[in-house]
Amino acid sequence: MCTYRYGQQFKSKALIDLLLFILVLSDCYLTTSGSNGKVIGGRKAVLGEFPATVCLDGIIRCGGTLVSLVTVITAGHCFFLKEKRVNPSDIVIIGGTVDLEEESGDKQYRVNDIALAFLESAFIETKTLKPAFFPASNAAGMREYMDRIKASNATCHGTGYGFVSMEPKIISQYLKVIELSLLPDIVLPELIEYEMCAISNKAFHQTSYGDSGSTFLCGGQIVGLTKGGLGTLPDDEHINVLVFTLLGPYFEDFGLGGCDGMPNFLFLPVVLLCFLFSSFYCSRI
Repeated sequence: MCTYRYGQQFKSKALIDLLLFILVLSDCYLTTSGSNGKVIGGRKAVLGEFPATVCLDGIIRCGGTLVSLVTVITAGHCFFLKEKRVNPSDIVIIGGTVDLEEESGDKQYRVNDIALAFLESAFIETKTLKPAFFPASNAAGMREYMDRIKASNATCHGTGYGFVSMEPKIISQYLKVIELSLLPDIVLPELIEYEMCAISNKAFHQTSYGDSGSTFLCGGQIVGLTKGGLGTLPDDEHINVLVFTLLGPYFEDFGLGGCDGMPNFLFLPVVLLCFLFSSFYCSRI
């Protein structure tokens, strides 16, 4: 397993005590196309349709999933810009809305997080902001659920607040959603077990810059997060292949598995030490 280690601090907007967050992050990267990270096309999400989906905004734009009222999970590479680590104080997490210009009046917290973040001061649960509910409580159960999804050809959905156009560059103020169909594993056998490939059910609809880390659902259940793109199918250059990271294999590492997504970590009053392990298959596809 190839790893890169560094320390990270974060605090809430309400000036809560600092927590120490240590991440072991892989320094191996899967080569992706230039269109990873946003939803192009698709439709606007309905308020409350994806209550666990949040937006990471600031110097970068990414999505994330609220796995508890004090925990957000997202893609690690969302915190690097031009191969340099983003200042975490420049990141704000927004939830409970599908319109970033909407004034909700609800409390929002400034979160400095990498992949997984913890707050002493929790989000306030509402009808439009809720922790993720997973279809299984452990990695084996999540694997069985995905096997049923693939066998039934169930519809999946990608979400995000990313760019809706590259020329000119236009970033969305709305949460967007696209319908997806999973690809058989045999199509891209290079992918490792915790990733899934899909294609849009409509032409020219895809994820791209700004959607990385946002919620990925299959059969109406949260199963992963957006990673990026792999270009086009080997036998059809008009079909973009999108890649999604499955959360199931990480349930034990991240302490997930509660029926409401609540992590099984022990929270200390001031300082929390958390070690996360990720192993990536390093090769060019």
